[in-house]
Amino acid sequence: MPLMLRLVIATCAASCAALVSVAPATAAPTCHPRHSRTVARKGGTRLFLVGGGGAGEYSAPSTLYVCQRSRGRAVRLIHVGAARSLRLAHVRFDGRYVAFDATVGDETCFKYDPGPQCSSETLRSYNVRDGRRRATAHAACDALALTSNGWIAWVPPGTGPRSVLAVDSTGSHQLDAGAIDPASLRATGRTVRWTNAGQPRSARLR
Repeated sequence: MPLMLRLVIATCAASCAALVSVAPATAAPTCHPRHSRTVARKGGTRLFLVGGGGAGEYSAPSTLYVCQRSRGRAVRLIHVGAARSLRLAHVRFDGRYVAFDATVGDETCFKYDPGPQCSSETLRSYNVRDGRRRATAHAACDALALTSNGWIAWVPPGTGPRSVLAVDSTGSHQLDAGAIDPASLRATGRTVRWTNAGQPRSARLR
């Protein structure tokens, strides 16, 4: 066999081997991979976890994905390593976006020095098509609303006077304060609505 032809074949073989080894690691999972656990769903959109748990002392790594059935492929949103727990609350869907309250806990910290320093809580929204984060707030909430353009508003925990906070293209800001009813917080299109002392209030997030 001519030397040049042998070089071409060798180069092709190396390239093909590289593609075979890389593809499984980079390919997004299907909407229903084995051993996945559904966190929430709405219509054809599913939010699910892969990994975590396990029989050992600490949890195995886990990854949160979102998948639109019409697209048939999932995108990764959050990955946490071993000995980390991931808990979601207040999950909201609106068209191209999903939002939730995510708490990541350090299991080693809880074992040896338990306290609030062992976990962190953030409010997040993502584009479900490509997994890009839209909004982030390092905060906790008693209520969360997601607008159709991906922005979020929330009522922080507490007693007495409450507030309504939001993140949109203008940044983080307070929408209202007073006798806020957390149960009244909701979004319609790009508008957030709530009540203050029983009176309806609203703001448009842009």
